Amino acid sequence: MDADLIDHDSGVQPWLQMLAIFRRQIEDGTLPGRGLPGERRLAAQYGISTISVRRALAVLRDDDWIETTKGYGTRVLTPEERAERRAKRADERPER
Repeated sequence: MDADLIDHDSGVQPWLQMLAIFRRQIEDGTLPGRGLPGERRLAAQYGISTISVRRALAVLRDDDWIETTKGYGTRVLTPEERAERRAKRADERPER
């Protein structure tokens, strides 16, 4: 099966498969800096529900792989932007 398709018979939840596909594409340089299609288009493209798409995108957003800007859409962060955000977040953590 194509590595970038959702396997509905695998037993792995579709949103987790989509998450793995996107991370792989970001890491191999296919997506950094590029805008992503909307949720409905991604759902149609991958044959999954918009809820699954939202779930995968939420994890990517929380882990600083993508950013969503109201009115502009969602784009993939470059490795430099991800590193900068992670460093900033680490600096903001309170000491224990």
